[in-house]
Amino acid sequence: MAAANPLQSLKADATCPICLEFYKDPVTIDCGHNFCRACILGCPKGLGQALQCPQCRVACARVRLRANRQLQSIVESVRQLSLQQERAEEGGLCQEHEEKLKLFCEEDKKLICVICRESRDHRSHTALPIKEATMEYKDELQSWLHLLMKEKEEIMASKQKVEEKFKAIKIKLVTGRQRLVAEFQRLYQRLKVQEQDMLKRLAVMDRKITMSENAKVAELSGQISPLDALIKEIQAKCHQSAESFLQDYRSTLSRCEKAKFREPEKIIHEPREAWWNYKELVTLDPDTANHQLILSEGGRRVRWTPEREILPAGPKRFTSEGDVLGREGFLSGRHYWEVQLLQAEYYWVIGVARESVSRREGPLMAGIWALSWYISEYQAITDDPSSSSGYSEALLALHDPPRKLGMFLDYEAGRLSLYNTETLEHLHTFTEATFSGRVLPYFHLSQTEIRII
Repeated sequence: MAAANPLQSLKADATCPICLEFYKDPVTIDCGHNFCRACILGCPKGLGQALQCPQCRVACARVRLRANRQLQSIVESVRQLSLQQERAEEGGLCQEHEEKLKLFCEEDKKLICVICRESRDHRSHTALPIKEATMEYKDELQSWLHLLMKEKEEIMASKQKVEEKFKAIKIKLVTGRQRLVAEFQRLYQRLKVQEQDMLKRLAVMDRKITMSENAKVAELSGQISPLDALIKEIQAKCHQSAESFLQDYRSTLSRCEKAKFREPEKIIHEPREAWWNYKELVTLDPDTANHQLILSEGGRRVRWTPEREILPAGPKRFTSEGDVLGREGFLSGRHYWEVQLLQAEYYWVIGVARESVSRREGPLMAGIWALSWYISEYQAITDDPSSSSGYSEALLALHDPPRKLGMFLDYEAGRLSLYNTETLEHLHTFTEATFSGRVLPYFHLSQTEIRII
């Protein structure tokens, strides 16, 4: 191996290990290492105010920095020699022999003259003419250039793929955002329509309640007018003479006996004990229950669930949401059963249905007689073959929301009466119902839970 260039060794010795430049105002610290004064003072402190040597990590006192004049002088000499070498190389002359540089030493990777070639430093080295060395090393760099350009192309291709991938993701994001906005707009419009529909229904209910109120008030007012006339007549008679008073006493007394208050509507049709004589044990038929209903083990309790249960298919099972029939059917006679509403948050329909009722329609359909509730609105739903839909609806004004429903069925009379069994209020009676074949208890539930008592 060739000996190191003495000038290069001197340059290394004259270079600060921190800034890697020639020393400027060199100082020596306690451990013996040299640094530029500004470089060592800029190093982080160790414990207390001590400096930590960047080379050996020994803590040294800041106050004991010693200026190295001798090193400063050596640095100046090395700087001058470096400048001379640079000028010589720029002029194409060997600094040592002042001959033209014509060869390139492959071991030392430097230009040399023919005298250097024969010296001990380079005699065993391979030396090439400058032109030949230039061509050889240019070819080597061209090979590296080709490899680097190929690697750049691969990186550029990967960069393009990444950009395209994220562009596709952003397009999906924009599309998803647009779809989300459109879906919420659709839901908003649907809710707006439902709101308008409910407001219309409430307005109709309000008009019917007002009409019912006015009719009852008018009926009661009609009873007040003759009473006022009779009261005035009696007051006048009380001021008449005995002969005049007694002369028409019997007629006045007869009219007083007839002037009794009459209720506009008789609420309680018959005592609960009469219904109870026809009490039936009603259970639910699991073979008819829709996939969104969960029945209790005894079939006396059922609740709606948003999840679809896995149930075997069958001809009796309802495919419409929330429907189920009672197991027991009636072909004749009188029958009574009660239903307790354990939870009612959205919608329910409770009544009776023909056994032949379609299992593939919604809850409001032909073949049923039932009371329905939907957000404080009550309706009587009646089978009506003359209607295009096969059924008719009538809005009801109920005094108190029922928590327990009593249902009294008179098959031969074609009547189904519904009662609030807690207040004994008569809710509605379906009259002249056309019962043909078996009729069964019918239930449609949505976000509702009931128990058959």
